[in-house]
Amino acid sequence: MCTLTTLRYVVNMSSFIDNKPLAAVIAASALTLGTMTPAVVPTVSATPAQSITWEACPSEVNEQGATCGRIDVPMNYSDPGGKKISVGFVKLPAKNPGKRRGSLFVNPGGPGGSVYDLFDTTADRKTIWPGHTREEWDIIGVQPRGLKGSTPVDCNVSTDLFQQDITNVGGNLQADCNATNPGYAETINTENTAEDWNQVRQALGEEKISLYGMSYGTFLSSVYATAYPQHTDKVVLDAGYAPDWDFSDQIQGRNDAFNDFFAWAAKHDDVYHMGTTPRAVYNTWSARVVAESGTNPTVPPPPAQTSDVPDALGSTGQFGVDAMNATGAASVATQGLFSQLTHPGANQQNSPSLQLAASYVGTPQKWPELAAALASPEPVTMPSQEEDASRPGMAVNLMVSCGDRKWPIQADHAAAALWAQAVTGDVHAERHLIASGIGCNGIEPQRPARQISGAQLATKPLQIQGTRDSQAPYWNFEKMSTAMQSHVLTVDGPGHTQGLDGNTALSEAIDQYLRTGKTDVTRVPGIDPQPE
Repeated sequence: MCTLTTLRYVVNMSSFIDNKPLAAVIAASALTLGTMTPAVVPTVSATPAQSITWEACPSEVNEQGATCGRIDVPMNYSDPGGKKISVGFVKLPAKNPGKRRGSLFVNPGGPGGSVYDLFDTTADRKTIWPGHTREEWDIIGVQPRGLKGSTPVDCNVSTDLFQQDITNVGGNLQADCNATNPGYAETINTENTAEDWNQVRQALGEEKISLYGMSYGTFLSSVYATAYPQHTDKVVLDAGYAPDWDFSDQIQGRNDAFNDFFAWAAKHDDVYHMGTTPRAVYNTWSARVVAESGTNPTVPPPPAQTSDVPDALGSTGQFGVDAMNATGAASVATQGLFSQLTHPGANQQNSPSLQLAASYVGTPQKWPELAAALASPEPVTMPSQEEDASRPGMAVNLMVSCGDRKWPIQADHAAAALWAQAVTGDVHAERHLIASGIGCNGIEPQRPARQISGAQLATKPLQIQGTRDSQAPYWNFEKMSTAMQSHVLTVDGPGHTQGLDGNTALSEAIDQYLRTGKTDVTRVPGIDPQPE
């Protein structure tokens, strides 16, 4: 049996890739994209094109010129004459209709990420479309099934649901999601979402569409392109990853992201005054976490430099630096355990400074805001989150993750997650829990995702990968690029997803690819955020 205490930590976790809030089992199950070989899935037979119902866009869609529509599609494509659901979409017409090149379908990731975020000019991370792309393409965002704007799932995503039986965590939630719409939860998977894209394509009267997938959207786009190569033109895969990944590599990726932020803040010490070396900034942040929570963060410190060596070891030179680096991770772990023994109830997760850093270190655009908050004498406050609005996304994340493949249980990751949750409060507990597979217990995939392949594509994909991506680490993309036969464009620097952030050199390469089907660019520098 799983206790409420065991699961409580996970409710405030981030998702495997896109840093969205998740409930307990979703975090435990979110996308490994298969440690087992995905099944080969036949393409669904064509269904008649559905008529579009045009309607007012929701308030989140406020980009000038955007229009919104919806179509009805089969809930279960194996029963095309059966129950229907609604799939909504956003259309942002090309600014220059005379030079229009076609429709570009986009997805922001997740799974469970709302496509509305890409058309929200007030969003925390605003979309910056490449110039010619915005001029020459109709940009289409299909809202994934299960989310607001399409037929949403209605689930009670809470720890109360999951404390009953750890051997049926996913099954319990799936049953709850099915209570108001029987059989719907089982259909929320990548294969059906890709088929929804095809239905929208037909309704719009497009023979071919181009695709832009971010993060999980790279997998969704790859599945669509594999299923419908004859209807696929160009494909941009922004932050791809290995389809058989269990996501435990994100632990190192996120440690690197912390260190990248500390190095950036040290470079701008004249503005933030947190320290002139990455280790000094880490120490300033750690002291703040201790003051707020009673114990220190267990994120490993960045490598020490000579100026970081304490006065007592000042004469040891490089030997002292090597000693600090060799013992850094063990030292903060030991310090954390000792402080918790001497301060019962202390938990680093109670620190807003830790929570804010964990949320923002992987997004360089947020570093100025993060550094300003950590440098200020004022208390750190976390951005408010709309729990009710996020619940469909939580459930969709779980349903897609567990519906795409069968998960094996990895006990070592489960043990590491529970230790981190119950004892250390470490920020990486959720990554171990994701890799453990326990969140998919009780779910049997009804339509597993197919093996992806770009072999039948007339134009091979452009795949964008950041060298310091915390969510899709650089060392983990080659299986996707090999399967899809992608042209890889490397972005040197941090940040998860790169192409819609205003990087001029990257935008020009994307424009060139979408116009011509190729680009000779293989490497560009990333964006270096400037202090505010």
